Amino acid sequence: MRILFNLLPGLVNIISGLFMFISARRMAESGANSFMIAATMTIWALFYALTAFGLGFVLTKRNAVKILLAGQTVLLIALFGLLLMPSVTAQYVWLCGTGIGTASFFTSFQAVVKLFGKQEYALESVARNTAVYTLSWSFGLATGPLLAAFVWGLFSPEDGWRYCYMITIAMVLFNMVSLVLMNRFVKIRLRELGEETENSAPPEVPPEQRTLPDLIIASWGAAVFAGCVVAMMRTYIPDYCTKVLKWDTYKQGMILALFSYSQAFTGLFCWKARRWPYRPWVFAAAAICGIIAMVLFLPVPPNWHICLAGACLLGIFYGVFYFTSTFHALINPVKSARYAAGNETIVGLTSTLAPIFGGLLAMQLGPRFPFQLCIGLIAGSAAFFTAGILRTKPAGK
Repeated sequence: MRILFNLLPGLVNIISGLFMFISARRMAESGANSFMIAATMTIWALFYALTAFGLGFVLTKRNAVKILLAGQTVLLIALFGLLLMPSVTAQYVWLCGTGIGTASFFTSFQAVVKLFGKQEYALESVARNTAVYTLSWSFGLATGPLLAAFVWGLFSPEDGWRYCYMITIAMVLFNMVSLVLMNRFVKIRLRELGEETENSAPPEVPPEQRTLPDLIIASWGAAVFAGCVVAMMRTYIPDYCTKVLKWDTYKQGMILALFSYSQAFTGLFCWKARRWPYRPWVFAAAAICGIIAMVLFLPVPPNWHICLAGACLLGIFYGVFYFTSTFHALINPVKSARYAAGNETIVGLTSTLAPIFGGLLAMQLGPRFPFQLCIGLIAGSAAFFTAGILRTKPAGK
């Protein structure tokens, strides 16, 4: 059952990748301008951020699965709307629902993911669950656009996108059945742990964790910088590759896929992490990989094979960043639901603002400037995280 539950983040991000790709491409084919195309992600991200922020006040391990089911219901309605209403401008309405549905899933799922391990708060257990979770959703994010392009290509340009949405609807229905099973599992686990009611005793924390600091502020600060890099590059690189480099769809697809697949397997390689999320050197090393990646994209024109290497290096930075951010949210025995909501709020806000700023800066300061800016942002994320560690003393000391 644990394997089934860990597949769900991947499926939801396959769905996300599908509707993001389809909505942007349909808008582009209609002749819409760049602002209207970018607004498809902005609308989703805005409602994602608002939903995640709101859930931070009400989410607990005991109500998480109910919120998951409610969110999937909203996502299902939104996908039916995208399928049945062919108007490209009507997409904006239904993308609001996709933002609510996906935010409800990822925020609430993190509240219960620790229950999949034998020891809820042991360092090894949290690291393992975080690694598998990062692998699952990252793999889904990489696979979604590829699946959309493949399925759409099998049918006529006018109707192929409809079959993609039919697939997403089937996935949501599968998720909802799985969540019913998860609800039973979570209730049993909470009963075993003595946490089935609001008045239950606080969870038992392993002795070694009691001396470790709460680094969520350092993690959130780094996430603001790194999240801007993620959101900006995911939207700007396709634009840069199309308008400046004149690369074909195959080359662009390989670059974008390598980002997420490298991110996914980097997250998995963090499986054995114990205390290094509390030390700055791994995050700093990943930041160096990200900076090198940006440098590899700077030459005009760059070598495509070198850019593939840059995509892998940037994926390594993404993977370590997302693993670290999720780990420090989940490791807290009392506030993990609120911390997870904070993480997802930052994801939504950076996805709302960074792509727009990236495009405007490229127009005003040249096509290479977003890469130069991201070098500074990556360095800033590592500096903020390091400073946060140095300022924070272990609990009890």
